[in-house]
Amino acid sequence: LLTIPQAEQMLAERNPSIHTACLEVEEAQAALRQERLWDNPEVSILYNVYNPQTRRYFDAGRDGELDIELEQPIPIGGQRRERIRKGKALLSSAEHQSQWKAFALRMELHRVMSDIYVLQEKSALYDSELSSSARILAALHRLAEEGNASRMEASRIEALHLRLRSEQINWQSQLAERRKDLCVMLCLDTDSLTPNAPLAVSLVSTGDFSSLPIGEDGGGASFLLAKHAETLAAGHDLRLQRANALPAVSLKAEYDKNGNICHNFWGVGVSLSVPIFNRNQGNIRRSAAEQERLLTEEQAMRQAAKQELMTACEQLRRSQELLDEAEKVHHIEWTLEGAERQFLAHNLSLLELIDFYETFRETRFLCLDAQLAVWQAAINVNEKSGKVIIPIK
Repeated sequence: LLTIPQAEQMLAERNPSIHTACLEVEEAQAALRQERLWDNPEVSILYNVYNPQTRRYFDAGRDGELDIELEQPIPIGGQRRERIRKGKALLSSAEHQSQWKAFALRMELHRVMSDIYVLQEKSALYDSELSSSARILAALHRLAEEGNASRMEASRIEALHLRLRSEQINWQSQLAERRKDLCVMLCLDTDSLTPNAPLAVSLVSTGDFSSLPIGEDGGGASFLLAKHAETLAAGHDLRLQRANALPAVSLKAEYDKNGNICHNFWGVGVSLSVPIFNRNQGNIRRSAAEQERLLTEEQAMRQAAKQELMTACEQLRRSQELLDEAEKVHHIEWTLEGAERQFLAHNLSLLELIDFYETFRETRFLCLDAQLAVWQAAINVNEKSGKVIIPIK
């Protein structure tokens, strides 16, 4: 017996897509840590090749000349601040994308398990009809040998039994495909789930679907938060590119032993670039266009999410109405065992028996399909709203 909470736990522990998303978050964290680091200072050392006073090459002694220079780049105008803020926004985007990927996989898991549950119920219904037809067929063979039944009726029941078996095989093939999908999601061997192992799936109804606690546009969905974080990162990148148009500033310190100016010269200073030809114009325009593109995409995604959520809610209401109507359908008073007895007592004709099988199966299929439609619609509402507001357990 595999329940949805158990499957969700296995999904979180085993699914490679979730693990990959966690690694992407770690990459974003490492990138942010790197952005917080200061640039390393640069040290340059110069030796005098030939000292004419001592007539020595590379004189490292007391009379030799040595020039040591230290340079430390200093970011100005938000060059470091905006770089860090951009890294934070990208980290937030990666975290929301990871959350959304895990949530979307959970919703897909709910869909797969709902399909498996309904397919199992349909296959079990065929098992009941096959058992019933097999009992009728065995009884007809005995009666035919005694001369109390027509072999034509036995042949018709054999054909019915074969047709039911053929239809069951088709449903079992669909069930095997969905089981394979479940095994792939949970990283299980195909033998881990026995063919007849039931899955516990049930919808916890909220009652009145017209007053669901849903936001106006599903703005809390992780994929929208991730897109918003990307837009913020683009804004920080634009400010960073504008800051990069400022001069590059470095603090410098120099020590010159036995230099030309004076003995053991010490000096400090500043070096800066002069932005005459390159003022980072191309990167600024590119970053501005990227920000505008992401803003447009975010607005479009929010509008689409709002419409999709409204559609999902309406589909849920329609599916619930269909399920209510299906449950109000006149229930067949006869059971399969009752139909067997009536047929063998000659109170039910062969055509009526075959029609009963069709009606019996069709009625239950309609209820199962209506229940599945409600489950799938509820899963869509949860997915479009970005949170589980209609729990399926």
